[in-house]
Amino acid sequence: MSVKGDQISATMKMTYEKRRHQTCRVFELKIVKDRLNKDQEERLKMIFVEAKWCHNYLISKMNNKEIDIFSFQQKELSHITHKDKDGNDVEVSLRYIGSSMKLGMIEGLRSNIKTLRKLKNKGKKVGRIKFRSDYRSIELKQYGVVYQITGRNRIKVQGIKKPLPVRGLDQLDKYGYSYDIANAKLIKRNGDYYINITIYYNDENKSENDYISNQIGIDFGCETSFTLSNGEKIDVFVEETDRIKNLQRRINRQQKGSNNIHRTILSLRREYDRISRIKDDKANKLVHKLLSENRQIIMQDEQIHSWKKKHGRKIQYSVLGRVKDKLVSHKKQVFVMNRFVPTTKLCYDCGHAYDIQLWDRKFVCPNCGVIYDRDVHAAMNMVWLYNNLKDKIGLGESEFKRVEFDEEVHRIFGEWDNQTLKHEDATSLA
Repeated sequence: MSVKGDQISATMKMTYEKRRHQTCRVFELKIVKDRLNKDQEERLKMIFVEAKWCHNYLISKMNNKEIDIFSFQQKELSHITHKDKDGNDVEVSLRYIGSSMKLGMIEGLRSNIKTLRKLKNKGKKVGRIKFRSDYRSIELKQYGVVYQITGRNRIKVQGIKKPLPVRGLDQLDKYGYSYDIANAKLIKRNGDYYINITIYYNDENKSENDYISNQIGIDFGCETSFTLSNGEKIDVFVEETDRIKNLQRRINRQQKGSNNIHRTILSLRREYDRISRIKDDKANKLVHKLLSENRQIIMQDEQIHSWKKKHGRKIQYSVLGRVKDKLVSHKKQVFVMNRFVPTTKLCYDCGHAYDIQLWDRKFVCPNCGVIYDRDVHAAMNMVWLYNNLKDKIGLGESEFKRVEFDEEVHRIFGEWDNQTLKHEDATSLA
C-alpha cells in the first residue's frame, strides 16, 4: 500500500473509533424553491437528469459486459451516451453532476451488487439492477468539498454556483458547535428538493447510568399497535385525509396524459408526503419516549409488512413499521428476539407452555389458573425470557447477543421455528 493509502486507512480507523462513542442524527432540510434563481433551478434539475443518464449508462455497460464496475473510475464518466425520446443513442458531455457525486453512484452500484451476490450465495432468488426513469437521491460525500453550510440558511452544493436557500438549519442550534458533519443526500421528492444531513455528536449529558433502570417488553399487534409489559397500550394512527379522497376522485374524472391530471397527481403526491412526515413525527416522539424512559427494550422481529395482506389499511394507517425500524437501529439499548419465540404460549407465573388461538384475547393457564391480557402477557414473557436466559448462560447485557439467545431457546424449546414446544423443558425455566 502507498503512503497515501496508509494515511487514508489510518484516518478511516480513527474516524470509525470516534464514531463508536458518538450519537448519529439525520436532519432533513428543505430547499426553498421560491427563492431559487433560474440558474439554480436549472442546475438542480440537470444534476438529477445527468445522474439518471449515468446510472442507465453504467447498467447498460455492465449488462453488455463492457465494464467491470469494481475497477471502473469516475473520470471515465465525462462523456456518455444515452437514448433520446426517439430511442437514438446521443453522446453528451456531463456538465452539472460533480466528480464526487459520480463516485457516490459508482460505490452505490458496487454495494448493491455485493448485496445481491450475498443473497444469491444464500440460495435466494435475485434479479438484476434495473434502469431508472427517474433518479431521486444523490450522495453528497466529503463535507467542505461536495457540500458546505455557508450561512444560517445557506448550503453550497458542488455543481451549483450560488449557495442554496434552505429551511431547517436551526435544528442544529441546540448542539452548538460540538458535532461533526458527515455525509448528506440531495433528494428530489414530489417536485421539491431536500438535503438530508448526517451529524455525529458526543452526548455528554447522558451516560449509561442516566437511564431509568426499567426494562420493558413491547408486543406489536393489530388490535392494539403497541402493548408494553407494564400494561400500557398505545395506538398511533394517521388516516387518509378528505383532500386525498377528493384528489383521487378528480384524477378519475380527468383525461389521461393531460396537463391537468399531471398537476393533480403532483398535488396528491405532496399530500401523501405530508402525511408521511406526520407519521415520522409521531413515530420519532414515541421512540424517543420509549428510549428515554427505559434502560433496556426487548421486542420480537415481527414481519409487519406481511400483516397488510390480512389487515390492510389498519396497518397502513399505523406507525408500526416506522417504530420497529427506528428501535432496531438502537442496538445498544434494544434487544430483538426471533419472532418464533413462543412468548404467547408460556405462562409467566409457572412456566408451563400451552397453545393459544389467535382469537383468544386472554391467556388462561390450565396449570395455575392465572389470567392475563394476551398482549401484555407476551410482552412480560419477552422480558422474563431475556433475563432468565442471559443469567443462565452467564453473560452481561453488553455480551448477550441474539445468536446466544436463539441457540439457548432452540435447545430448550426444540424446533421452535415450527412452533413445536417441549413442555417438560419449558417448565424448567420457571
